[in-house]
Amino acid sequence: ARVSTFHGAKPSTFHPPPSRPPSGAEDLWKRTDQDPERFVLGHLREQLLTQPVDEEAAWDTASLVQDVRGLLAPRVRDLVDMLAAHGRPIRQKDLVSFGLTDERTLVYGLSCGLVEKRGHDDVGLGRPWYEHWHALAAPEQRAALHRRLGHAFASAAREKHADLRTVLEAHRHLSDAGELDAAAEFVRFG
Repeated sequence: ARVSTFHGAKPSTFHPPPSRPPSGAEDLWKRTDQDPERFVLGHLREQLLTQPVDEEAAWDTASLVQDVRGLLAPRVRDLVDMLAAHGRPIRQKDLVSFGLTDERTLVYGLSCGLVEKRGHDDVGLGRPWYEHWHALAAPEQRAALHRRLGHAFASAAREKHADLRTVLEAHRHLSDAGELDAAAEFVRFG
């Protein structure tokens, strides 16, 4: 059996959020084995493609994540990669105020279902992204994202009234980036 994905396909510019129900929703529901997460990814892939989905396209979760990621506009892909590297929900206001993304990109990610609201102010990704992103991102890319996150949190953690969560995230990301001396600044007890 031939397996094809759209990895490496030319992504279009910033897409408007999907506004129409998936064409052939019942067929898509069957192709994704009635899995809600795969259905959402399959629908998003259909929305992002400028041509019909190849009949022999892979419908497993890893392939869908890879395809959708490859079709995203660069700013949106950067947001998804950053959230995946972070690995857990993050305060929406921190993403924007730390300069990790802009409001328009975040609103787009939320409106098309890539980014999910978690609680009052937190946002994150769906489980498939956290499970499959590490296989898609090169170690150097993961380290660069942790470095970027670490320095953003570190800058905020140095402020007078920084909360413990910000301090912990600065330490975690700088450690994951291999910047142990910088991470040591944020080892605090009590």
